[in-house]
Amino acid sequence: MPLRGGIMLVVRHSLALLALSSALATTAIADASPIGFASLNGGTVGGGNGPTVTATTASQFRNYAKQPGPLNILVDRSLNIGGTSIASDKTILGVGDAGELVGSLQLSGVNNVIIQNLAISNPSNAGEGDSITLRASTNVWIDHNNIFNAPDGLLDIVRESDFVTVSWNKFFYTQEYADSANSGHRFAMLIGNTDNAPEDADNLRVTMHHNYWGDLVHERMPRVRYGDVHVFNNYFNTPGDNYAIRIAKASELLIENNSFEDVTDPYEKYITEGPDGLAEARGNLFVRTSGKRDAGDDVFDPPYEYAMDAAVDVKALVLASAGIGHLPSYLAGDFNQDGVVDGADLLAWQRGESSIPYSAVDLTEWQSQLGATNSQASTSPVPEPCGMALALAAIFAISSSGLRPE
Repeated sequence: MPLRGGIMLVVRHSLALLALSSALATTAIADASPIGFASLNGGTVGGGNGPTVTATTASQFRNYAKQPGPLNILVDRSLNIGGTSIASDKTILGVGDAGELVGSLQLSGVNNVIIQNLAISNPSNAGEGDSITLRASTNVWIDHNNIFNAPDGLLDIVRESDFVTVSWNKFFYTQEYADSANSGHRFAMLIGNTDNAPEDADNLRVTMHHNYWGDLVHERMPRVRYGDVHVFNNYFNTPGDNYAIRIAKASELLIENNSFEDVTDPYEKYITEGPDGLAEARGNLFVRTSGKRDAGDDVFDPPYEYAMDAAVDVKALVLASAGIGHLPSYLAGDFNQDGVVDGADLLAWQRGESSIPYSAVDLTEWQSQLGATNSQASTSPVPEPCGMALALAAIFAISSSGLRPE
């Protein structure tokens, strides 16, 4: 499975650990840190250690979404949100498999946003007509969502947006939507929306991994202008499509270890004016495909660590784990996501250096988890300890892990 990001922090001052706040709300736990471009440029932690709230009405959701400052917004029901703008430093997290947003999430000129574990559709053409639109926005992580049924496209990343990771999502259209009046534009993902945007050069850096593309999607999986886009371990199953990936003006695509099944033109170049787009492809699997595989160029080297699954395993992995309701289990207390619970996690928590909307264990569970690894992870949210319990846990963690103050 892919590497999980995380930095080992050394605990140097026990007094700093005692200053940990106890004013954190109980919440579900999101996935670990993003892999790929969203891990760069300072990383993407969304609401981080900000407050956690649950939106129970569309009006409440819109109000939370525009608030300044870090905030974790939980969604545990279906909300018809229309076109809603999302401010910086937000995590929008579905609870279980119940979180649904009908409308358009619009990110314009913002930074540090996580959208995770939600069903998102826009059948009524709210906002710009997409389910999600990123415009001039940076450090965005879109993970484990079902994104479907929108008249313009499912996801647009345009106009100098940068440092984006799109992972473990399902992109599709339903038959009911395909039979409707909006059915002629069943496109998935656009990165760069015009040839006449030279300002997009050196931006639009996007990582796409372990996504499912299927069920009546016609094209743009994605279509790319200008960007550096890394496409690995995705599963494409789109009978009757026009094409899957399109390499357009001044773009560079690295296409690795994907699985293409019943696809026409898995990846094609389509250049209306220079400079040409470039593509490098390796390790991909093709089952009942036809048409173009335009590659053979030398492109960028991804400036981050990642581990790939074999292409032959991608279909099963993606079908089992992509989309809503499939968040990986987490290791309670492993706030720095290094796979071990120890004193360093408490300092990571205090500094807000984890992407998890914070929750913690009570003293008994914390002690039982010390030294645990990811193989012993829990999948349930856990209650927030009182301040004294957390302070005692900090002291216990330091002594048990062998760390000492200077």
